[in-house]
Amino acid sequence: MKVYKLIYRRYIEDDITSTFLIGFFDSEAMAKQVKKIYLHKPGFSEYGDNFIIDEYELKANVTKVYYAQSEYFDSKQMCDIIMEIGLYDNEMEAQAAVSKERRVHSAQTYNIDCYNLNEMNWQEGFVVD
Repeated sequence: MKVYKLIYRRYIEDDITSTFLIGFFDSEAMAKQVKKIYLHKPGFSEYGDNFIIDEYELKANVTKVYYAQSEYFDSKQMCDIIMEIGLYDNEMEAQAAVSKERRVHSAQTYNIDCYNLNEMNWQEGFVVD
């Protein structure tokens, strides 16, 4: 099964970005349709079309997905560094991937979040001072 992640990445400085995870969708067409909605929301409309759609291949047909990430604070850049571990069709696979990653980078924080497909997780726009 193919799944499509829709994010919005706003560039703040050279290597620093702010990323909004909009959601995961069961078709690229649905992700593009949702993108059109967000192009008219505050913040998204002022900062341009910085949407990214990533495609993932899952083993099973599902209605929800498990998204694993690692995170640590970079004291030189004074920001959080968030890295994707992967997208999984069940929680056990996500936990196994995090366990494997944790053995290599034990000082980081790890998250596994569950998302329903075709649900917009970031509902509002955003404002920058």
